[in-house]
Amino acid sequence: MNNCLKTEYLNIFAKVDYLVMLKAPSFAAVFAWRKEQEQKLIALKGQGAGTMNDAQLRYFIAHFERVTRENLNTLASTANALVTLNEQREISCLEFKAD
Repeated sequence: MNNCLKTEYLNIFAKVDYLVMLKAPSFAAVFAWRKEQEQKLIALKGQGAGTMNDAQLRYFIAHFERVTRENLNTLASTANALVTLNEQREISCLEFKAD
């Protein structure tokens, strides 16, 4: 995947004029926020109506874990604007980098 990002995705990345990162405090927070969304869907649609239980949600989010953890560690240094969020999704820091 990293090789693809360095080669095949260069044309896509070249189209980005300004990069804004919404930085979650941790991957655990990302999971908790996604679980909260799922619980709201279940309350609205009912369990099993296109919703996921905890095991299904863990399996689903595992597909994005490696990329998310890497972005949490590295993307902040390349983003033009960094919006750091706390556990309650409030902005705890806002940084703009000079060009």
